[in-house]
Amino acid sequence: MVGIDTADSSPVVLEFAVEAAERMKTGLRVVHAWSPPPHWFTQAPAQDDEHALAQHMEVDQLQEVLAPLRIAHPGVNLVPTTRVGGAAEILTDEGRRASLIVVGRHDRKHQGIGRLGAVTHAAIHYTRCPVAVVPRH
Repeated sequence: MVGIDTADSSPVVLEFAVEAAERMKTGLRVVHAWSPPPHWFTQAPAQDDEHALAQHMEVDQLQEVLAPLRIAHPGVNLVPTTRVGGAAEILTDEGRRASLIVVGRHDRKHQGIGRLGAVTHAAIHYTRCPVAVVPRH
């Protein structure tokens, strides 16, 4: 499993995850968490069309990110998953069924060497499978 942000996906992280799936002879679940605008939580059910459209847009963006990987690695079954909510919570929830979780590590020079973000921290501490932390270039 790999967690990505479609607005800021790293080809290095995705390539690492796909190659790991190839070596393990398994598929790759690509998980993207996203947050809707706050007004969604106060709108009447009549706005369901807007919600469905936004979800489809998120799925389409994820499919665009995965398109080159499908061509380069036709033997790997890429399973896109989009969910509304916080990335750390969704990644740890989805990670319960994974044999490996791959996450990217942002360069956080301003925070000091070795600092990990909240999503990576959650994956390391709250999942039971190995976690590969891949530096993003």
